[in-house]
Amino acid sequence: MNPLEKFLTGFDEFQLSLKESWVSFYSQYQSEIERFVGTLDWLSESYFNDFVIFSSFYLILGNTIYLVILILGYINSKKKFQDSFLSPLDIKKAPELLKPISILVPAYNEEKSIVDSVRTLCQLNYPIHEVIVVNDGSSDGTLKALLEGFDFN
Repeated sequence: MNPLEKFLTGFDEFQLSLKESWVSFYSQYQSEIERFVGTLDWLSESYFNDFVIFSSFYLILGNTIYLVILILGYINSKKKFQDSFLSPLDIKKAPELLKPISILVPAYNEEKSIVDSVRTLCQLNYPIHEVIVVNDGSSDGTLKALLEGFDFN
């Protein structure tokens, strides 16, 4: 007999003993079990329907309240988010409210794109800013392209 057959035989014996135990338990406590099941008559159809109606009302009411809270929170956070930033018109009206900034641009062998990059950064919609290009030993014509692109000759 191989191990699987031994296991299945043992499992069958276990099932049989479990069934015998249950039959013995049920026959011993049959009257108590039937009396307990009889006390559950209050769970008749009408009580069940009332429970379903109450549960449905509770779920609908609760979810409606959560939805209202979600909408109010969204409106409130949207107002706060909009109030926390200056619009482009505010920037033009009161540039003294903003601190000046410096933009550092690393340029190592960027001959092909450095002029366009620096021009784009110079066109920022910010009142006071400076663009600093750091050319750290480029082996191509990065410096020459910058000098020619911005007429620094």
